[in-house]
Amino acid sequence: MLTVEGMPVISVLVVDDSQLIRARLSVILSECSEVVVSAEASNGWEAVEKARKYQPDVVLLDISMPELNGLQAAPLIKHAAPAAQILIVTQHNHPFFVREAFAVGALGFLDKTYAAIELHRAVNDVFLKKTFVSKSLQLPIVDSAAKETIFPPRGDE
Repeated sequence: MLTVEGMPVISVLVVDDSQLIRARLSVILSECSEVVVSAEASNGWEAVEKARKYQPDVVLLDISMPELNGLQAAPLIKHAAPAAQILIVTQHNHPFFVREAFAVGALGFLDKTYAAIELHRAVNDVFLKKTFVSKSLQLPIVDSAAKETIFPPRGDE
């Protein structure tokens, strides 16, 4: 773990195919003294290699990317950097994607729309191994889970 003047610093790998989004996330993170962006990547394969090289504490990972998407890259990143925590940062704000993200090893799910508001807390939560889900997704996830539990799909329909 990195430290500055004895205080822990969270190293972050920012992964998104949009250079503009990577820059935006990096700027937001730069406002937080206990976070440093150690590297950036533009696709899943590059993310795996940079995770192996830099061993970040947290990986901000988009879902939709060329070559290897974030859901495919997440388990490979966890293998390359076992201590890294995955925070999905995406515009895909449907409960299906949240479930898929957690199924492949992510610990957090952040709606890009709310990145400026929720990013610092999300990074801190996943760094501390706490689950994080954007507030905008919490009710839809509960609603989706309740419908599946109360009204499971029937085979005769």
